[in-house]
This record gives sequence, C-alpha cells and structure tokens, in this order.
Amino acid sequence: MSRLVERGRHQDLERLAASLAPQVGSARAGFESGGGEEGARLLAGIAAASGVRVTVFDAAGKVLADSGRGAVTTPDVVAAAASGRGLARSYDVVSGQDADSASFYNREVAPFVVRVASPTSTVREAADGAMTAVLVATGFAWLSVAGIGAIVLWVLWSREAMLGLALREPKAIFPRDLSGELGFVASRLEALREERQVADRSRRAEKSEADVILSEMSDAVLSVDAQARIRLVNASAARLLGIDAAGAAGKPIGGIVRAEGIADLASRAAAGQTLSTRVETPGPPPRTLDVQARPMQDPGGAVLVLRDVTEEARFADMRRDFVAGASHELRTPLSVVKGMVETLLDGALDDRARAREFLEVIERQVKSLNNLVNDLLDLGKLESRPEFTPRVTDVPGILERVAAAWAAAAKDKEVEFRFEGDDPLPRLMADAALLERAFSNIVENALRFTPRGGTVTFRTSREGDRVRVEIRDTGPGIPETHLKRIFERFYRVDRARSREAGGTGLGLSIVKHVIGLHKGEVWAESEGGAGAVFVVRLPGFG
Repeated sequence: MSRLVERGRHQDLERLAASLAPQVGSARAGFESGGGEEGARLLAGIAAASGVRVTVFDAAGKVLADSGRGAVTTPDVVAAAASGRGLARSYDVVSGQDADSASFYNREVAPFVVRVASPTSTVREAADGAMTAVLVATGFAWLSVAGIGAIVLWVLWSREAMLGLALREPKAIFPRDLSGELGFVASRLEALREERQVADRSRRAEKSEADVILSEMSDAVLSVDAQARIRLVNASAARLLGIDAAGAAGKPIGGIVRAEGIADLASRAAAGQTLSTRVETPGPPPRTLDVQARPMQDPGGAVLVLRDVTEEARFADMRRDFVAGASHELRTPLSVVKGMVETLLDGALDDRARAREFLEVIERQVKSLNNLVNDLLDLGKLESRPEFTPRVTDVPGILERVAAAWAAAAKDKEVEFRFEGDDPLPRLMADAALLERAFSNIVENALRFTPRGGTVTFRTSREGDRVRVEIRDTGPGIPETHLKRIFERFYRVDRARSREAGGTGLGLSIVKHVIGLHKGEVWAESEGGAGAVFVVRLPGFG
C-alpha cells in the first residue's frame, strides 16, 4: 500500500508541476527579471492553495523564485532540464525533513523548470490512512456481494482522497452520494480533511505570529539544529552580526558568528545543556556579547539569545580603573601624613624647627587630598547631573578672568602671559563658570610644566561660526604616545613630577567633560621639547 501511495503521489506531483507550467509561463516577465512581485505573488498563492512548496529555476539550475527558503538545485531539476521531467527525494534544511519533489520543463510552455515539493512524512501518513480505510472497506465488502463494485470504486477514491490529504489539497473532492457504512467513512474522512485544513491554518497563523514577534525583538535570536547548523536568524541578530539571514540558513554557526567558543556552546546546548557565557567578536567593530543558550526539545537543536553588552563592559572597565586610580591617589598622601604624624609622636615635637617642617608637609598633603576630593565631586557631577546654566557670553572675557586668577602664580615663576587673536569673535551660548573652570585647569597645567622665565600664550581665532582657542606653553612638551590618553582620569605623563607639582590627575578629564557638555572639541598637540598646545573649539553665533 505504501508503494502504491508513493507511486500515486509521484504522479500527482508530476501532474501538478506540469499544470503549473502554463501559469508560470504567463508570468514570464516577472520571473525573467529575477523573481519580481508578479512571480512572487503567483508562487505564494499556489503554495497557499496547494500546501506544497513551489520553486522556479532557469534551465541552468539557478533559482529565480521560491515560495519557501533555502532552495538548491536537486537531481529532479537537472533531469527535467535534460528530459522534461524529473523526480527526487532530498533533505530540506529549513523544515528538517525529507521531501519528495517533481520537476517539469517544456520550453514551448514556459522557459523555466517548475519544481513542486512536499514532505515525505505526509506520504506515510496517507499510506497508513489509506491502509486503514481499505481494511475497513474490505470488511464491509464481505457483507454484500452486490457492494463489491462500490467497494472497488471506493478504494480507488480512497487512494485519491488520501493523496489529496497528503498533498494538503484544499479542494479535494469526496463523494457525497455514498450511503451506509461507506458513507459514514467518507463523512469521517471529509471531517478529517476539514480538521487538517483548520490545523494547517492555525499552524500558519502561529508561525506568522512567531515570525513577527521574532523580527520585532530587540534581542538577537538564532536557532540551530542538532549539528549546530543555523536554522533561523531574526532581524536583530542579522543587524548585530552583519550577516544575511537567508544566506546563513543551513551553515555551521561557527562559520557565521566569528566568536571563539560559539560553535562548542551551540553544540553543547543542542545536546541538552543550558549555558550562559560572554564572548568577544573581532568586528569591525569589536563587540562583547552575552550569550544565553537553551536546548529545544521539539524539533531538536538549540536557541541562542545574544545581547550586545559592549558599552556595559566598557563602563565596567572604566569604573574598575577609576576605583583603582582613586585608591592609589588617596593612598599616597595619606601614607605621607601617617608617617609624619608617627614621627612627631615619637619625639619630633620637641624639635620645633623639625616639627614645623613636618607640619608643613602634612599641610601640603592635606591640601592635595582636599583638591582630589573636590575634583572627584566635580567630575561626578559632570558625568551624572551637571549644573549647566547657558547664557550669552564671550571667550575673551572668560580668558581674561582666568589669566587674572593665575597672575600671582605666574609672577612667582616669572612666567609671562601673552594674548593673540582675531577680533571680533562669535559669541557663545555657554555656562561661563564651567568654561572658566575648564580653561583654568588648562592654564594650571601649563604653569605647572613651564620653566621659570617661560611664556604661556592665549590665542583666539574664528573658524566660521566657531571659536578656536589655543593655550600654548614653553614646557618640555608631551610625547606623542601620551597625547591620546592625557584626558583620561588619573593619567599622568610623568607621575612623580605631576604629583610633586600638586596635580590630582583629574584636571584634564574635567576639561574634556566641560567642553563636551558645550558640544565642543578639545585636543592636545606637541612636538618633543617645543612645549604643548591645548586646542579648544566651541560652537558660537553672530
């Protein structure tokens, strides 16, 4: 019976492929242009009505249009291109099942190979159903010799009906005029057909709903089969990984997701383990991904959920570096204070000159601690909830106030302040107090490293509607390898000298945050031994 149903099924598939050729030929323009809207709508309609997968190839075996996914050239397509017809059984990577297919080619009807395919499992279901139906019919046949003719006809009809069910033909015709037991069986089969149609519609609706949910999910989702070959990739995963979802189907995940250990993770999950890990992808750009992998009982394999935690990982590293840097900066002055206090308690208080020297050191370290704490508080405000009060202001006025504030310190070091620049400059909508703090930090840094008798030059210029400010010193300069990092928290080119000069390691980081808050830019330039220049560019108006 199984062979009988298979032969009948193959004949039906061949007839269906041949009957679709004229329809495909009528949409010739759509297919010749590479599977246009007309051709796509035609295949979608045929697939929905018949329940089979329809694919159109050119004579060379290239896919022109497909109602399913993952189409490849199969032996029946090659045979049809050569002789007009072909049959084959192949493995469908999308459904994970064997499928029977038939192909038809007649250039006079249509210049394309038309292939129809249906899962092989439906034939077994049809064969089992047909066998049961024949046994029931045969049992009833013994009740009446006069019914033999009807039984024969009914068996032939059962074959066609079961093939119709196997192919999920929505318009399969069942006899309406059978009476008695045969009529009862016919009505049950009709009910079965209707139930299958309802179930098929429900499955299609559920699949459509699941596809919509997956496509709208912000998390990246991939599913793999038992061999860790990709079965499904949602839109978020395709964007995150920069891959073609359709092209990835059926390929090993290790060849698509370039992250060490991902293939092993998928294989272990497909084998039944629930796993969670973090992987790095080389990019570009490099990414850090959290991966949750769970096994799927039906239809087997595993599902992987990927979340981009690159920024979270970067902030975690910054927080760790910040804590380490702050701890180190606090420990140094505290250690000095502790040592001095212990020395005084051990008897140095009796030596007034020596005691005064120790107390002056303690005072300097306490001031350093106070400056560090204040800078930490200011930086914390700028990074979280900055108090930003923009008003119309001008750069020359800000620079003059900054120079006046540091005039005494410059005089003590015999450092000259010079001003150069264009006039007039665009005005700014800015928080003058914050900009004064930023420029003050730059000037403090310049004075700290400018030798006695040197100069600090303030130069302003106009660049369109932007203001450019340069603050140049005549100090030793900054090695090129350090230029990109000097705005990091606690970063020092010369740690010992910077700490001795009273720096906290946070001044330039505060500058970067203030200028960024004003939508501006800041960077440093230097040539070894020729001083350093800090450049600030701010948006203006007028």
